[in-house]
Amino acid sequence: MGHPEMQQKDIGTLFERYWRVVCTKAARPLGGVCLPAERVEAIATRVFDEFLETFDELPPKGEMSAFFSGAARREALEETARCREKSSDPDVFHEPEHALSENNLVLAGLQERSESGEYEGADWENLPAILRPRGASILRRQGVPEADIEDVFMECLALLVKPRPSDGQTPIEMITVFEEIGPLFTTMTHNYGVSWVRKQSTQRNRPNHPSYAESIDDPDRKAPPPADRDSGPWADLTFDRIYCACGDCLDELQWHILTALFVEANVTRGDLASDPWVLDKMGVDESASMGKKRRFLNQHLQSALDQLGNCLRTRDV
Repeated sequence: MGHPEMQQKDIGTLFERYWRVVCTKAARPLGGVCLPAERVEAIATRVFDEFLETFDELPPKGEMSAFFSGAARREALEETARCREKSSDPDVFHEPEHALSENNLVLAGLQERSESGEYEGADWENLPAILRPRGASILRRQGVPEADIEDVFMECLALLVKPRPSDGQTPIEMITVFEEIGPLFTTMTHNYGVSWVRKQSTQRNRPNHPSYAESIDDPDRKAPPPADRDSGPWADLTFDRIYCACGDCLDELQWHILTALFVEANVTRGDLASDPWVLDKMGVDESASMGKKRRFLNQHLQSALDQLGNCLRTRDV
């Protein structure tokens, strides 16, 4: 495997960097999942073997970054699922402090259908309590009235078992480990909440709707919801497309911060500012004040967003 513009030494350095990337991603493929070192090394070896079998020549760096990150995540989650199934313990490699719940539900039970095609596993009765705090928080921020939040939340929950027109598969069937349900439900709730608020706004603006007659000067009348952040020229971009195009524009720490906060969305800035690995990468001592830790984190975050924005404006995404 060669590359016309790279010396053998440069290729070696590049692979060393991606080995670290793969190990980092495999160790924590998802918020709430943490694999031990011996598993990580085995996963990294499999990922590199797959890379060598897939590519005859070195692909562009962006494609390499997307491949290694995606393969490491997939292999780590599949390894976690296998270990949980083998031990009949849904909490193998579970990291409660970075998860939605102290203990996982049994994913196989949630994915199992009855003869009639219905999801009737006992854990479906426990799932709403786990997802409700996050779902209600999202809907509240989007402007859904408090009186409607529970109904809208249950409608979002129902989307987990709604078959796709293309293949009949449901979202709950497409995940490998229980922890994936957090970011999945976050995305689904956000999208459904935006649609619900827009629909309500449209109905209120119809002449035959009771609220249409309200005076614009009525002090109790709510302001219209803010513009949806999903609108605009980049509205249909997915994280995979962004990472494939701009994977080489950010370093390992920057991608970790962006993924944790905006993709997996399962930690706060305070959590990241207290993470020993993040602090080490930022060069901040663990004994430093929380104010200093947050300041450094915010600087790295802002730098990552600026660099990513510049990359998106200059590359074909």
